[in-house]
Amino acid sequence: MKTGAAEFTRGSEVVWQVQFDVPESEVKALSADVQASFAGIPTKVVDFETYQRAKESLPLLKKAEDRVVAFFLDIKDAAFKAHRTITAKESEQLKPIQDLRKILNSEVYRFEQAEKARREEEARRIAEEERQQLQTQALEEAAALEETAPEMAEQIIAQAIEAPLPTVILPDTAVEVAGVSSQANHKWHFVGTVPNELGETIAWKKLTGEQQARIRSLMPRDYLCPDESAITKIVKAMGPAAARLIPGIAVFDAGTVRTRG
Repeated sequence: MKTGAAEFTRGSEVVWQVQFDVPESEVKALSADVQASFAGIPTKVVDFETYQRAKESLPLLKKAEDRVVAFFLDIKDAAFKAHRTITAKESEQLKPIQDLRKILNSEVYRFEQAEKARREEEARRIAEEERQQLQTQALEEAAALEETAPEMAEQIIAQAIEAPLPTVILPDTAVEVAGVSSQANHKWHFVGTVPNELGETIAWKKLTGEQQARIRSLMPRDYLCPDESAITKIVKAMGPAAARLIPGIAVFDAGTVRTRG
């Protein structure tokens, strides 16, 4: 049976009944073996003896690490594939709904803001007409008093000129729907770009080099972030010399001791 514009498949038809069983007894045995491999291994190198023991322990720890990874590998792989498949199915069903919601959110808010501006402009027009009518009445009253009470006539004219616009409130045209409300949601985009129909801004990485250069020339330094990925690549390639090329960074050797399995 159709449900609206789209027919949805029952969840039981797309969700696999998969069990990811991790036998507790095997996990405990694995944990015991791993803990046993820690025996006698120093955590600080303070002399040649602890240095030798630490270095000789690295292959043992690598083997223990490989055992743990191998134990969980098939289980993780099955779980990952199942999660990826289910997530893809979910996204496939959600995307048209979410896209349409974004479009309607934008359209509803745009219409309501336009209506609000129209009502405010209409209220100002009506208020201005009422003020003009009041001023016309005041001028007529002042003209009638000009000969007999000129001071009062001047006072009536002055009050009419200084009087503020009358308050005019037009009825709100917004449609009330339970669970739906509108509020401001300010976003931004880079100068020279425009958001798409879903209100999504073009990401920095998707801008052309020319666009990025122009925006950098406009933005204050406080809002510019270092390109950590690019810095890391230069440091890996040049080593300590990278610090002379890139002011503001210091290069140090963290060291890597490789252990082959």
